[in-house]
Amino acid sequence: MTKTVPAVALAAALTLAAGPALAFQCPKDIAANKQLIAEAEKKGATKAKIDQAKKLNDEAQKLHDAGKHQESMETAAKASRQFIQAHGASI
Repeated sequence: MTKTVPAVALAAALTLAAGPALAFQCPKDIAANKQLIAEAEKKGATKAKIDQAKKLNDEAQKLHDAGKHQESMETAAKASRQFIQAHGASI
């Protein structure tokens, strides 16, 4: 029993610390996507794919603002994949 309490406390502390850590990653991913989208536009990438990447990146920002950081990062990753597809590269 005495070993269980510190382990549970540590697990709870790590869980609480993960939220803010994820919150700081979302804006970095979203900003990186904005830069990649701008570069894709300059290089004449497919408008439909760029528009989809923008839509996903905007959704990632909304999720981040709502405190849904894991979903935000997943959506930002989808936007990154759209950028790669817009350039004709495979993942």
